[in-house]
Amino acid sequence: MTPGKKFYLDQLGYVGKGDIDGLLKNHYHEDAVMVTFDGVRKGHDELRQYYVNTLASMGKITGLSTDYFCETDDSIIFKATITDEKRGTVHADNAFYLKNGKIYRHLSLTLLSNFDYEKHGTKWNDE
Repeated sequence: MTPGKKFYLDQLGYVGKGDIDGLLKNHYHEDAVMVTFDGVRKGHDELRQYYVNTLASMGKITGLSTDYFCETDDSIIFKATITDEKRGTVHADNAFYLKNGKIYRHLSLTLLSNFDYEKHGTKWNDE
């Protein structure tokens, strides 16, 4: 078991148990920033709200697979497929940049089918 795989599996464990405080304390740097197409979250308070909202939007998980995974000593990238009873199937494409063993930058390329990215201003247009 590599360090990155252990970190990733621990991350899944925290989320799966709904242990947001443990996740933030043990996996996210105090100055962490998460960048997604549906918003930017800075620091533990904003990340906590993101995870509370995300877990509330999901139903019981009926499928989870990690399709691709790569790591270095300070980064992890992965593509996963998650199926739950409320959202259906979501393809989660993420990158973690670690600082002092914790996530300092979390980049998520995941697109949600029920989110209006054009209205939010993150859908590209040539104008």
